[in-house]
Amino acid sequence: MEMYTKKFLLSVLLAGALLLSGVMQASALGARPDVSDNQAEEAMSQAPESHITLKELADIYWPDSHATQLQQEETLKNLLGKKVTWEITVAQIQRHGAGYLIQGQSSRDMLGTFSHVMPKTQQEVDALLKASMGSKLEISGMVKDMELRHIVLDPANVVTTK
Repeated sequence: MEMYTKKFLLSVLLAGALLLSGVMQASALGARPDVSDNQAEEAMSQAPESHITLKELADIYWPDSHATQLQQEETLKNLLGKKVTWEITVAQIQRHGAGYLIQGQSSRDMLGTFSHVMPKTQQEVDALLKASMGSKLEISGMVKDMELRHIVLDPANVVTTK
């Protein structure tokens, strides 16, 4: 009887973990609000700017941080809806709908990012095609959320020199 209980509990835990990982991945890879790209760009152009750095965010959110949960919640609350521009280290770039999802590496000195990019110029597309894992990209975007200890920027753009 005890063996069946352990198997049942293990099955429930495994099913829950799979469900949770699927929800997190779907959210990180595709959770976009139902607004047009023009509306999103308009909102980003009017958003107030934040000058907090990825290093400052890592100091608050990294697992060995001394920041309290209240401090973390307040930091995120004050960051949501703000426009930021950061240089990220590319962990991965993949197609996402008509655009791209860029994952920025996470480390003790740089909090990771998920950036939903819809390129507007060929220069932006070329920068994405040229970038490889470990290369640097300058990203500008609006803070939408935090998932898996990564800041979510949506919408976002690759900053290119003209």
